[in-house]
Amino acid sequence: MHSGRKILKSTAVVSVFTGLSRGLGLLRDMMMASIFGTTLASSAFTVAWRLPNLFRAVFGEGALSAAFIPVLTETQEKEGKAKADELASSIFMLIGSALILIVGVGVLLLILLGSLDLGERWNVTISLAATVLPYVLFICLAALCMGIFHTNGRFLVPTLSQCILNVIWIGVLLWIRPLFGASPMEQIHAVAWGVVVAGAVQLGFQSIFLWRMGFNPKPSFDFGKAQVGRFLKLMAPVFLGSGVTQLNVFLASILAMFAGAWAPASFGFAERLVYAALGISGTALGTVLLPTFSRQAASGKHDDLVATLNTFIRGIALVMTPIAATLCVLAVPCIRLIFQRGTFDNTSAILSARALMVLAPGLIVFSIYKVVLPAFYGLQDTKTPVRVGLCGTGIAFVMNILSVVYLPDGYQHMGLAASVVLSSLFATAALLFVLHKRMGGLNFVRTARSIVSTLVSGVIMSAAMLHLYRYMSSKWNVSGESGVLCQFAALATAITGGMVVYIAVRLIVNRGETVSAFRSLVAARRKG
Repeated sequence: MHSGRKILKSTAVVSVFTGLSRGLGLLRDMMMASIFGTTLASSAFTVAWRLPNLFRAVFGEGALSAAFIPVLTETQEKEGKAKADELASSIFMLIGSALILIVGVGVLLLILLGSLDLGERWNVTISLAATVLPYVLFICLAALCMGIFHTNGRFLVPTLSQCILNVIWIGVLLWIRPLFGASPMEQIHAVAWGVVVAGAVQLGFQSIFLWRMGFNPKPSFDFGKAQVGRFLKLMAPVFLGSGVTQLNVFLASILAMFAGAWAPASFGFAERLVYAALGISGTALGTVLLPTFSRQAASGKHDDLVATLNTFIRGIALVMTPIAATLCVLAVPCIRLIFQRGTFDNTSAILSARALMVLAPGLIVFSIYKVVLPAFYGLQDTKTPVRVGLCGTGIAFVMNILSVVYLPDGYQHMGLAASVVLSSLFATAALLFVLHKRMGGLNFVRTARSIVSTLVSGVIMSAAMLHLYRYMSSKWNVSGESGVLCQFAALATAITGGMVVYIAVRLIVNRGETVSAFRSLVAARRKG
């Protein structure tokens, strides 16, 4: 059983290297913005890239992780490592065969669709989607490798492998892209081929370390094992639920293309900043907590599971609120500082900032959701998140349609962003309610009081930051065309002042809860 100390140590490892990966990803996105901006080439790639990411999020990081880790953990603890390796080998063969079929059929269908000549906007999108789809095979098998590492309490290698995609992507932008032609439409295909190569390298990298760890998979088509059946039974509803949710995001990108050739790219750049912040803490905690919740559930220690959940919900709200406030009220200067250069002009910055203003408050919700969801998966309950996800997806889909049809030009993507936040808020609240009804122990009053006082502090922080930034901008004549140093100095001053205000208000409004939140994270070292 993982101790609380091991949870925090593993979270730190995942956070550091996830942060490195996100940092490289941010550099990659800055280069993409400078080269492609919010042009049709950029939007077409954004939509095409959603397709393999749909499978990665659902099949690789969603359904596979949710079903594979609990079953493999239970098999390893009850029957030993040899039986666990046999199970993993069978699942590798099963999933690998299914993925080869899916990718082959998918590429064929995309090629046939592209032959219909639907116009430049859709032709280039379909062509790019056909190119990047094989990435699904490599990244989903890499997700299985990741599950084996996580089951054995090892997080460094799979987290480090996340950097590979960004390193290769950056290399392609620097050296390979110019070889594909002079126009953005030609050069964007170099990026598509680069990500496929990166997926193969990611899988190979993890496979080497698995072999060194003692995992020697043997070809096995014994799909009749009871554990394989349980794996499929657990995976199916997660695949359905996550699939519907992620499909809604994919469809939202397609609807954004109808709003304008700029819309998917503008939404995408804002989304990347949000997920860069989310990946450092929320994703890291969710990754580490899944095997922890699995062990606590398998041992019947439900009180420990609920206590762990309570601790991290309050802690993550405390950490993510100032980040969300910063990205919301300083959306325009943040986008300008990071992306505005080259092809990414002031118009692109304003359009992207509009989406960021709406997405940023969702950081708190997204982070808590990523902590709550593993609790259900650890309990091997995959059906409840499916039902909740279907309802949330219905809400988001209706909002997406209304946004594209009724919102004015230049604002439709803000409606798409709002649908993501509100559907996640609904899903998070519903899952917490169900968990409390089933197990009890979730201190809603204390948690609500903590989150409300945190949000109040965040609002006051936002006002202080906005005032400070306006003052510094006026004093230094900062604008989108100002030097990077001036923009950075104004932002840094505003954010630093805002953080001082946030901490001060937290201590004044609820000193005990603030100190308790940090102490509980430290005390968790002795729990689990």
